[in-house]
Order: sequence, then C-alpha cells, then structure tokens
Amino acid sequence: DSEWQILDTYSTTDPVMSVAVQGREAYIPVCRSDTFFDTLKVLNITDTEDISQLSSRNSQTNLTVVDIEGDVLVAGRNDGQVLIYNVSKPTAIGGAGVYLGGSILGGEIADLQIQGRFLYCLCYMPTDSRGFRIWDIEDPANPILLPSTITFTQGLGLDTEGDIVYLADGLAGVFAVNVSNPTSVFTEGHL
Repeated sequence: DSEWQILDTYSTTDPVMSVAVQGREAYIPVCRSDTFFDTLKVLNITDTEDISQLSSRNSQTNLTVVDIEGDVLVAGRNDGQVLIYNVSKPTAIGGAGVYLGGSILGGEIADLQIQGRFLYCLCYMPTDSRGFRIWDIEDPANPILLPSTITFTQGLGLDTEGDIVYLADGLAGVFAVNVSNPTSVFTEGHL
C-alpha cells in the first residue's frame, strides 16, 4: 500500500483549467478574473520539487483545455474557438509569431488531443449534435477542418489509442470511433 506524496505546487490566484506536459515543460491556461484576458503559462518542471514559471502570454478569455505535440500547442475555449500556437521557444511564448491562428467550432470545447498531423476535438453542444471534429494541422497556421459524419449530443471527453478515438458522451456512454481514414470516420463500438 503506497501513499501519495505532493512534490511541489505552483500556486496561482486564478483557476488553472487544464495541463499539457511535454518534456520539461507544463503548459497551463489560467482563467484570470482581473482582466479581459486569460494567461497561457509555461512552467519548468525539470525539478518536480521546484516548479517555476518560464514564460507566459495573454490569451483570449475562457480557455478550457490545452494539448501539445512537438512545437504545436492547441487551446480550446468555452465558446468553441480553437487557438493554435507555435511553442518552439517555451521561454518566449509572449513574443511575436507565437499565435498562429484559430478556428471557430461552436459549443464549449470539452476536450482535444493532437495525434500526429491530426487534431481531434470534442465539444459540448447542448442545442444540437455537432460535437466531434477533426482538423488536419500538418500546416498549423492553416488548419483544415475535415468532414465528420459522427454526431454526439454532449461530448465531454476523449482519448486516442492508435486509430481509435474514445469519446465520452455523458449519459449516452463511451463510443469507439475508427479514425484510420480521418475523412471517413465511423463508430466501431459503444460501451
């Protein structure tokens, strides 16, 4: 029987909404109540007993979730916008050329994950069923929204394993979606 041990904490005065870790950095969106901006922060986690901030940048408000792969960080907002950043220099994310652009999906971005050249995104759509979307982000400055024939009502979370994306859809359960051909996805199973 092992016990949990907290190694260190990084305190903020405003809520941290998500975390994405890559190598020695952790990327966190912080919802600020004192301005019309949120803050995207990069933390140095090389020494887990001494977590410190490397850099930060103001961002649009209502960031809910982040993911990172390579030099690309994607942030989702609760108004359905997806923001794409170049984080090749984690110590300078406040500089010019870091924000690459965005796309409006609609609904609240509940979860997203980058896998290779694709971004899988799940939205909570209380008024209709357009919750699962796939972008080709091979060129992160020009993402391409791919057609999706799979619809969900709540879309609350996702995870990927190989060619399968598992989608949590509230009371409807978990769906296994085959994305081996991202332009022609299909539901492979329902749990």
